[in-house]
Amino acid sequence: FPVTISPFVFSRTLVEVYSGAFITLSSLYLCRYWNHVRLLDALLATTFLALAAQFRFQSGVLVLPPALSVIARRKPKDIFACLALGLGLAFLIGYGDKVMKGEYFASLKFYWTCHIANFDSAYGKPQPFYVFFLLFFGLSLPPFLLSRYRGFQWGERYRTLLPALGYWATFVAAHSLAAHKEERFMIPVFALFFVLVSPLIE
Repeated sequence: FPVTISPFVFSRTLVEVYSGAFITLSSLYLCRYWNHVRLLDALLATTFLALAAQFRFQSGVLVLPPALSVIARRKPKDIFACLALGLGLAFLIGYGDKVMKGEYFASLKFYWTCHIANFDSAYGKPQPFYVFFLLFFGLSLPPFLLSRYRGFQWGERYRTLLPALGYWATFVAAHSLAAHKEERFMIPVFALFFVLVSPLIE
């Protein structure tokens, strides 16, 4: 199924596609850090996430899963290194808005005011929060993945994928708070969703 739809989704020149590639890379390295606790993996996850946010600034909301993952491993050196790198990259991203729009994080401020704080949309009638959850339910191939999964080791199978699950859940939840919703907004986490349902398909 992913192979079937990928040419129709990932060949389009949308900022969501570019952002999605770097989100997927960031998730890969964060999963590696979660399972092997190597600082380089955490730094690469941070860097790729910053690149994702450069293409689509809404992807920056995914800073939460890496931060929690690094903190959970309780290695001060890793925490401070990722914090320093993350702040430096955030400054560079904000500076892009400063150059083009005259204010740091101008795009983010506009998005917050227009689509979240006032829950309004200049692009049509605000949509209910559950729109994206219905989208992913449809992508989960119902009714084939609706099963009792007898003997399935949920904890064992998903423990190594917790960062990917965190990325996907954070992204969907954050975008569900915005008034304006389009299916294309979820393209950046399609690949992660396919990774998350793979154990169930298997």
